[in-house]
Amino acid sequence: MGALFVVAATLLAGACIALAGGQVARVSRARPSEIDALRSALRRLPFDARAAALAERAQDSGWLRELGEGLRDATSPSTRVAAANDVLGDVARTLDAGAAWPSAAVRLAAFGGLLLVALGLLADAGAVVVTLVAGLAGVAAVLAAVAGQRARRASAALREAIDDLVALCAPPEDRADPVERAPRRGRRSGRL
Repeated sequence: MGALFVVAATLLAGACIALAGGQVARVSRARPSEIDALRSALRRLPFDARAAALAERAQDSGWLRELGEGLRDATSPSTRVAAANDVLGDVARTLDAGAAWPSAAVRLAAFGGLLLVALGLLADAGAVVVTLVAGLAGVAAVLAAVAGQRARRASAALREAIDDLVALCAPPEDRADPVERAPRRGRRSGRL
């Protein structure tokens, strides 16, 4: 009977770690290996040649080449912005698609482990089995949390690299200026 709880805890831990690791893999696949080299190479080029160089130098990585071609082939600022937004939207969807998976894996490991511990105690599976089940669930929760942090850091770094590429290749008049907000009136402004 105790072996059944250990097997269930092992399967639960493996599934939770795989679920959280899936997001890390997804973010890693979305980041082209040449993006950092391209950023430094584009900085050395004259501004007018950057979009064409991005399209030419991007090695068969879908969205990076598509971004360069869209910026290079755009005839007006509005089409340039639309081309960049299309590509950036696709990348954002890829990054956000599984962003909640690691936190869901942490919850599944924690609550699934608690359930298995409670069932083990009710079934009188023994202290060693209950401790092993709790340990497996705890390790799975910690590893899923670490995988979630790693995926968030990698996603933020990729978003920063993409923003840098767009800033390097888009003319300053295409970039949106921060919206200046009118000063907010407080609740008591205008009242005596």
